[in-house]
Amino acid sequence: MTRHCSDEELQLFAEGQQLPEPGMLQHIETCSSCQEQLAAYRLIFTEIEQQPAVAFDFDLAGTVLSQLQPVKTKVSNYHVYTILPGILIAILVLVTLYIFRNNFLHLSTGISSTFLAASLLACTSIIVFKIIKLYQRYQLQIKKLNYSD
Repeated sequence: MTRHCSDEELQLFAEGQQLPEPGMLQHIETCSSCQEQLAAYRLIFTEIEQQPAVAFDFDLAGTVLSQLQPVKTKVSNYHVYTILPGILIAILVLVTLYIFRNNFLHLSTGISSTFLAASLLACTSIIVFKIIKLYQRYQLQIKKLNYSD
């Protein structure tokens, strides 16, 4: 090995986390500079392990957490991005109905106007009901994510 070992390599070797490469081990055995650095790192790691564990005589987590103010986030009930797709779909449907109005009129010949009105009312009611339920479920999920009351 023609280069000296890096500090990182020597630290990993001193901690026992990494076995040295064969060339690195031979270099350490012959290089006094690398041997001194390795001995210094081993001494440092040994001293660190011998230090007593830090212990507080009070409840640190409880003290810190009691002083933190809870963060309340305000969730707006009006989201443009949730209403915008519905508006775009409604516009698309209305434009389609307008463009193909003559075709729809020919399809409805022979069917009673009361039946058509009732069918249209039922379809519209179902769609509106489903949209309301979907929006309520969305609001509930957002409320759960924000942990708000």
